[in-house]
Amino acid sequence: MPKPVCVACNRFFKIAHTGRYVLEQMPAGPDAWVPYKLWSADVLRCSGCDKQIIVGFGRQPIAEHFHPDFEDTLARIKASSEIIVVNDC
Repeated sequence: MPKPVCVACNRFFKIAHTGRYVLEQMPAGPDAWVPYKLWSADVLRCSGCDKQIIVGFGRQPIAEHFHPDFEDTLARIKASSEIIVVNDC
């Protein structure tokens, strides 16, 4: 699969971080979001403008909100890693 290209710089995005945790959140009302799914993905960076994108998500989330251990898994990962939060689903 070809690498993503930055439209502004006409350069390829390159790997900045692998295996980053991404928390996808779902709406819970106006301007309110709640945890929905936890993913592992990669962060790519444009060497021209420094913009970053998240790609390379796993086939399945690590955990989902309805799993009985979701809160424990999320708390454990938050304690040891930085999590990227995405308010959209």
